[in-house]
Amino acid sequence: MTPLTFDDLVARGVVPDRPTLGELITYRGFPSAILFGPGSEAWRQDHVDNWLRQNRRPTTRDGERAATAEREHQNELADLDPRSPHCRNRRKTIWA
Repeated sequence: MTPLTFDDLVARGVVPDRPTLGELITYRGFPSAILFGPGSEAWRQDHVDNWLRQNRRPTTRDGERAATAEREHQNELADLDPRSPHCRNRRKTIWA
């Protein structure tokens, strides 16, 4: 077991900040930290690596999250929502 600090998670590109880390833990099943004492926490590298393998979205070649992949994902969701002005399947209403 190799412990990873919060700074290690940021350096590896796993999370950009603590609020995002909290959201990943609460809503996306990211592993919880192991507390070593007051203000001292770490994550098991094998748990983080397993979570990344199962949950990571496509990345660019240099390891940063691809903003275009996120935009494409949002566009795909908008295409499915008939209330969205960007929906390809939206029927146009003609007012007389």
